[in-house]
Amino acid sequence: MQEQLLTAYTPDTPAAILYRVSRQDEKVVLTELRRLAEEVRRHKLSRTTLIVVGAAVGERRNRSRLYDKSHGHIFRGRERGEASPPA
Repeated sequence: MQEQLLTAYTPDTPAAILYRVSRQDEKVVLTELRRLAEEVRRHKLSRTTLIVVGAAVGERRNRSRLYDKSHGHIFRGRERGEASPPA
């Protein structure tokens, strides 16, 4: 997969290896495309692994607050006494 991706992306393109996302044993490995295969082997990942490649991986600054109790929106009010964390 890494060889195929390198035909379209540069070796320093950010990559994320996401193992068993949203489960107790979730693992997230951030790397560069040039090290993708090496990291997959090092962490012994195979099934239930998602690979995301591109500039968006490196630009992620925070997680969604959609389900955070301190975040209010049109369908749910914010819990009193708690300020919303900065975006």
